[in-house]
Amino acid sequence: SKVPFRHSFGNFATRTIFNLFFGTKFPDTNCGLIAFGKKAFDVVKVVYEGYYGGYLIEPAMLIEALKMNLRIKHVPVEVSYHVKSKVARGVRMVLGLLVYTIKRGIDYRMHGWK
Repeated sequence: SKVPFRHSFGNFATRTIFNLFFGTKFPDTNCGLIAFGKKAFDVVKVVYEGYYGGYLIEPAMLIEALKMNLRIKHVPVEVSYHVKSKVARGVRMVLGLLVYTIKRGIDYRMHGWK
């Protein structure tokens, strides 16, 4: 199905900021579908078991995978948008993702991987 404009814009904003700060060229950073091999899962499961939740899980896992120099492969998926969320929820979600990504990106740019 066609991706609603506000979803496309939010995905563009979060993906662009992520790629700028982390020097990556990911075509999508918030698809919601992430798969790991055993080794990678053992490395990034701390993100899942830790303090991240909601939509922060995708960038948090990508950042951990980059930090551990794991191979990351993009596999396109089809997304269906059956229910539109409220605009305020979407704005809050995108702002949260941007603040998180910018904070982690600045830390990475200033100090590298700790």
